[in-house]
Amino acid sequence: MAVAAKSILKSSGGLMIATLLSRVLGFLRVIYEAYVLGGGALAGAWQMAFLIPNWFRRLFGEGALSAAMVPMVSHELVKDGKHAARQSITLIIAAMSLLLSGICVICTLAAMLTVRFAVREDVVLMLRIIPLVMPYMIFICLVGIMSSALNSIRVFFWPAMGALLLNLFEIAALVWLCPKYAGKSYETLAVLSETVLIAGILQFILTLLMMYWYGLGMIFSRQTFRRLKVLRELWFLMVPGLIGAAGVQISTLVDRGMAWSLGEYALPALNNCDRLVFLPISVFALSLGGVVLPRMSKSAARQNFADMIETMFFGLRNLLFMCLPVTVFLVMFRLPLLRFVFMRGNFDAVALRETAWTMLFYAIGIPFFSSIKIVVAGFQAQKDMKTPMKISLICIACNIVLNLILMWPLRQGGIALATVISALMNNVLLLVILHRTLGRSLPFRSLWVSLAQSLMVSLALGGGLFAAYPFMQDAAFLPRWAGHDMIPLSVCGISFMGLYFVILRMMGSHEAKGVIDLVLRRGN
Repeated sequence: MAVAAKSILKSSGGLMIATLLSRVLGFLRVIYEAYVLGGGALAGAWQMAFLIPNWFRRLFGEGALSAAMVPMVSHELVKDGKHAARQSITLIIAAMSLLLSGICVICTLAAMLTVRFAVREDVVLMLRIIPLVMPYMIFICLVGIMSSALNSIRVFFWPAMGALLLNLFEIAALVWLCPKYAGKSYETLAVLSETVLIAGILQFILTLLMMYWYGLGMIFSRQTFRRLKVLRELWFLMVPGLIGAAGVQISTLVDRGMAWSLGEYALPALNNCDRLVFLPISVFALSLGGVVLPRMSKSAARQNFADMIETMFFGLRNLLFMCLPVTVFLVMFRLPLLRFVFMRGNFDAVALRETAWTMLFYAIGIPFFSSIKIVVAGFQAQKDMKTPMKISLICIACNIVLNLILMWPLRQGGIALATVISALMNNVLLLVILHRTLGRSLPFRSLWVSLAQSLMVSLALGGGLFAAYPFMQDAAFLPRWAGHDMIPLSVCGISFMGLYFVILRMMGSHEAKGVIDLVLRRGN
């Protein structure tokens, strides 16, 4: 497992870097969008128009399709070889191209027929832009499918880097092209739409070239298009994921609706916390989860369940090793962090207080929100999509009940706490079922030892730095442009993570050693 562990850490490390770069650029893109488009009809029209292809991307380019395709291709690579896997990938891409093209035509025609009845300015703009932005959906969904195929052979970094293109192109358009059409709403959004489409086409071409470079080039033959059982298998693997995704969306809408009923500050508080909490989740959980799934799938295909479990718990230990210090830091430093990120404009002291109260409960869930990605992979690797779906639906129902119980004494903090408890329940139930299904002991002892070390060091460091924080704020050398929290937060954050790795390495933590060796390039 030692060689495999180094490989997993290298792959996940590269994927984390690519994901982090994409998130940072995405944040800059949002800033420039607000600067150029404002916060009125123009911004609303663009966001609503772009929401449609983005929704299909999450459905077909990622999410349920990706979760179904990775184990399916991995199993075929093990059992039937690369030629058969290439045929399956070709058939899936061809079928999805037809489906996506049909969706694009339907949405375009619907927008063109509906626009003549629209009255509001933002609705008219949105409907006029949809035909320009919908073709992007075809290319970015196909990119997601090809990226899943590349992930199946443990190619992660370069497909993830392709996601930077959209942000780079859109930022360039917002900075250099859109100002030329100032005051012309349709022309401004048309330029953005064309830029997004060009970025999607370029990303598609680059990913297609990667497919051929890594030996997964498409095979067009009669035999390829006779393998209809591949599409049937993919469909049956996807359906549970689609049902689970729909349940999650319904649960999110219920959460937000209940928060809205509590007062004007509750819903924004939940949304603002959501942005911060899911940043580390997207960087750590999605990256590490995406790397361990192909390896677990190949182990399951070989009926080597011992290796599959070892890989899963290796991923869990490393994931929680990274998430626990982030959780402690967000909980302890939530007030200065929220003040630094949001405290400007109309975001007043009341909004800060309500958001900080929500963050107290929401941030606790980071380890549980993250670990579910790897725990679910234990089932997906065996092509069992139904069990996670059933457990997810049970936990969603419990979440709604807990919302009703906890929202009255704790307000929006109760809604956040209900979500955390439901995520914990989801992890526990899946691990219990996995233990019973495989009929073997799961290596919890090594997990508990790693968790205890990480939590103990995180709490000690967090408490000490939090006590020193007021003295840092009062330091006379702080420049005015840095504000009240920028430099103290930076010092505390860097000191926290640096000392965390050093202390745990001295304590003999395998996770700290693996990360430090990777950073120092000794893992080669």
